[in-house]
Amino acid sequence: MSLKDRLASSSDKQQQVKYYRTSEEFHEINSLGVLDELLKDEDVNSIYVNGAKSVYVERKGKLQKSNKFFRDNVQLENIIRRNALDIGFELDNLNPYFEFYKEEGVRVCASLPPLSNPASIYVKCYHDKYATIQNLQEELSFSKEIALFLDTLFLKPVNVLITGKKNSLKTTLLSALAKKSPQNNRSVLVDYKQEFQIKQPNFTNYNFSEVKDFDFEKNLLSSIISTSPDNIFLNDINQQTFAFVNQKMLDGYKGIYATLCAQSPKEGMDKIALSILSQNPNLNLETARILAYQTIDFVIHVSCDEQGRRKIASISEVRMDLDSTYSIIDIFSLNPYAIHRSLGIIPQIYKEFKTNIDINQNVFEQDYNHTYVKNISEQTVEIAPRSVNTDILKKFKKELPTNQDNSEIIKNAQNKFDELRKNAKMHEIIEENEEIQIDSENNL
Repeated sequence: MSLKDRLASSSDKQQQVKYYRTSEEFHEINSLGVLDELLKDEDVNSIYVNGAKSVYVERKGKLQKSNKFFRDNVQLENIIRRNALDIGFELDNLNPYFEFYKEEGVRVCASLPPLSNPASIYVKCYHDKYATIQNLQEELSFSKEIALFLDTLFLKPVNVLITGKKNSLKTTLLSALAKKSPQNNRSVLVDYKQEFQIKQPNFTNYNFSEVKDFDFEKNLLSSIISTSPDNIFLNDINQQTFAFVNQKMLDGYKGIYATLCAQSPKEGMDKIALSILSQNPNLNLETARILAYQTIDFVIHVSCDEQGRRKIASISEVRMDLDSTYSIIDIFSLNPYAIHRSLGIIPQIYKEFKTNIDINQNVFEQDYNHTYVKNISEQTVEIAPRSVNTDILKKFKKELPTNQDNSEIIKNAQNKFDELRKNAKMHEIIEENEEIQIDSENNL
């Protein structure tokens, strides 16, 4: 018997009347019940429901059990069925699963027995309004110098690939970059996950989340690219589609920014190569890899650590070496203390527009000390990294005389170092990382 028939029966009519007795029960008819309250929390990234009493939320990368729960499994299944009916989909034993977008940035996947027992719900939340370069700087996702470098990407058309695992920083960073697109540029957003929209007047938003036919998808993309927008932002593009986009880039198209799920920049580039190979079986893998490397200028890799802190792990440039081979060269990366560092590599493209930007060339010098921006009591301050203080302590070490009792000098050096830590306002960051130990037995 279908759900509509059961609701029409006398017993179910009595149960249906019961749902209308309180405003809370009436509200769950067209909602996710207790989950709606969790969705109001802007720190919630995901919600996992595995039965009425098992509700978990993910906040900033950390999974924790919620104090919210459903009355029983019957209520949970009724909410799932009613949401399915609301979009014209009827669940039964042959079709026990469905997914839909509750609102912009909220994707819901739900299943009923016998597919999952008990019923389950997965909700993915994306809060796009917080995806800005400034907010990411204040979260210490990257340094001030990297933020300035990201601005330079729009001074000359380049193709940028953003790689990372799921729930890292890919979509958020893509949205932040899109919002930095110059107002006089005509830009396009193609979203495969319906996670965000850009409200700027120079943007056209396309929702590809419901496009399932690849040929139709290619025709749509071809039509969009043929209008020659200045920038195209592709959110969660699949490998099959990337082969088509890659061909457009091989034809000379620049200004594409795309996210791709990968555990490293190299894996991301290899995925593009494999997608090219799948569409052109007459090629060998090495040729497909060369074609992939020819089309991408920069790879930005993002990561999320065990504490849920999301950061840019590296920014790399794709270069052709003297022997005509391509390689991925890191420009910026994270050191073991989760502080960004420069690797002494000046991007080739930097020489073409360095007179028009605010960033100085010394930013690329090896072991350059990056600075961070953090919002403290509604005041934005710049924070010097921990390496500045450690370098000063090393200076004390070098000046110590040899073959003497250095205990008093060591004590004075440590006192000065502690004072420098307080003045730099970095004690909260230093405490999270490894403390410097002074070993008098090894003569420092």
